[in-house]
Amino acid sequence: MNCYLITYDLLVPGRDYTGLYTQIKSYHFWWHHMQSIWLVVTEKDISDVSREIKRQMDDKDNLFIVDITGRNRAGWLTQKAWSWISRRNAKGDVRIRDFKEGMQGPYDMEVANIRKVVGECKCGNYRLTRVDGKCNFFRVDYIGRSDSQLAERICDHVKEGYTRFVFCPKDSPAASYRQECSDYHYFGGILGVLDNDKDLGHPHSPECLGLKCHICGK
Repeated sequence: MNCYLITYDLLVPGRDYTGLYTQIKSYHFWWHHMQSIWLVVTEKDISDVSREIKRQMDDKDNLFIVDITGRNRAGWLTQKAWSWISRRNAKGDVRIRDFKEGMQGPYDMEVANIRKVVGECKCGNYRLTRVDGKCNFFRVDYIGRSDSQLAERICDHVKEGYTRFVFCPKDSPAASYRQECSDYHYFGGILGVLDNDKDLGHPHSPECLGLKCHICGK
């Protein structure tokens, strides 16, 4: 995956540039914290990105794109902006690079398949992606755990638009909670990039254990 900086001068007053913004937002990830500067993360070659974007601009406009993957950076931005940039370094987005760390898979999100590969495992953790199975990468979009029936918990997500999953068994609810907290923080839950924030947000302790997150203390 490559991280490109895109900047431009739009020199035609009154022109509708909706197509330009739509094109930029079509890449895997995008960042737009400054008026005429974007960062995008994509597998595409820089020349392909340039052609796609230029098609949405006027011939009088100016466009400049540079590959900044892994390059040093400095400036004055919000912490959220720096966090986005730091997670897309020379090794790529951690949600793509480390999706399988400590896990088994990936496997397709089909009920019969889930029950077959997960089996009777009770406690455990999983990560889900919405990326089409035909693509050659997996991006962590949701992280979760089960304290009693791991396969059935994963099956609960089958109709939610996720395409594949990875999982790992754990020997206790405490162990699966600790892993879930690690995943939540590592894969950017606190930055709002996971679907978890639309659900329950930060992981909750298993009932009756009263545990606190080993990372933030919540």
